[in-house]
Amino acid sequence: GNPGVLIHLNSGQFVAYDATCTHAGCQVDYDPASQHLVCPCHGAEFDPAQQGTVIHPPADTPLPALALHIDGATGAITLKQ
Repeated sequence: GNPGVLIHLNSGQFVAYDATCTHAGCQVDYDPASQHLVCPCHGAEFDPAQQGTVIHPPADTPLPALALHIDGATGAITLKQ
């Protein structure tokens, strides 16, 4: 029931994170210009290419990663249960 975000990194890898900011609970958005996840409420930024680490406060906790399964035959991407 929580929002998530799936990102295709420049490295070709797919990553997914819980899209709820760890600072105040707002939903983060992907900014293609910076390639970061940005919280519209207080400006926290997270780097999806570095395990969702905080790169701009006020958040001080990384975004939780979501485990993915990629089907080699079909290319379908799903969350691991």
